[in-house]
Amino acid sequence: MRIKIYQMVLLSLALALVSSCDLPRVGGEGDIYPASAGNTWVYYDEVSERGRTFTMFAPVQHDGGFQVYPINIESDGYLLQSIYLYRDDAGLYYYYSLQSTPDNRWQLAAFPLVVGSVWEFDYRSTVDFNLYHIVGALEDVENVESEGTIYNDCYRIHFSGDANETLWFCPGVGVVRDIGHSSYGGYILKLESYTLY
Repeated sequence: MRIKIYQMVLLSLALALVSSCDLPRVGGEGDIYPASAGNTWVYYDEVSERGRTFTMFAPVQHDGGFQVYPINIESDGYLLQSIYLYRDDAGLYYYYSLQSTPDNRWQLAAFPLVVGSVWEFDYRSTVDFNLYHIVGALEDVENVESEGTIYNDCYRIHFSGDANETLWFCPGVGVVRDIGHSSYGGYILKLESYTLY
């Protein structure tokens, strides 16, 4: 009986201590990019003044022995690119083919999601085949307006080093804004609508 009371007192003290600290925001790893066949995100690119549609399909086998979700990126009815979403305990990734090597993946987020966390990785471009060093940072959690809708508690992740891109992930929605530069030029993608299954 004394042990149980002692354990309850310790637990109460620990909870009081944790609730009184100013801890960084954590959580939402499983739903910052909802993965299910048929999910669709429609964006408007303010730079090119064109729409882009990201459509997710049923998982397929990667040659690395794990399942990935294919995502087709289309604009004006034309396929621009296919990417493959993968999640493990360490993070969230885009692969750029089903035969990718570890340096041909982009680490979108590092888990757990903690404001101030920083991760680094090398990425080999499928366009020019050069190896780039990328630094990712979860900078903040904030509300984001996109095409007239306010999305709450979005994770702002910035990529620097040999990249310059910022994405906002909204739990339960996915990417709501993406601002960056690629070999094709700059872009400002804002989420117009989405459908999740």
